[in-house]
Amino acid sequence: MARQLAEAGHASVAVDLRGHGHSDKPDTGYDFATISTDLRALTAALGPGFARPILVGQSWGAGVVLDFAVRFPELTRGIVLVDGGLTDLRDVFQTWDVCWERLAPPPLVGMPRASVEAYFHSAHADWPTRAWRARWRISRFGRMTRLRRG
Repeated sequence: MARQLAEAGHASVAVDLRGHGHSDKPDTGYDFATISTDLRALTAALGPGFARPILVGQSWGAGVVLDFAVRFPELTRGIVLVDGGLTDLRDVFQTWDVCWERLAPPPLVGMPRASVEAYFHSAHADWPTRAWRARWRISRFGRMTRLRRG
């Protein structure tokens, strides 16, 4: 998508939010206020071409984008919410424990690499393998050992 935007004369940036991808993974600061402030600092650092961006967020990122637009409407040209952004988890789940059980990532540590690959190919067939594999260490015995930090 970024290539098509660039060919049409539109600048775009893909952002690894705090705790995601190659961004820092501090122990705190995962609330919407902090993440929105991070995005405000980023758009300011990117310069005038990103002064009022159209923000796109998927899943949790959709909630972040929505929060940013509410907190900083003067900095937002528009938003696109994909698979999220409007769900209040308290309306969907009776307790936080039930929510965590349903939404937590699968326990992959110790699983054979082949089993993990089969899981991602069946559950997320549209994800490129590098999208999830780059975040994991694999033991010399072919088992998932831990999530990479940073």
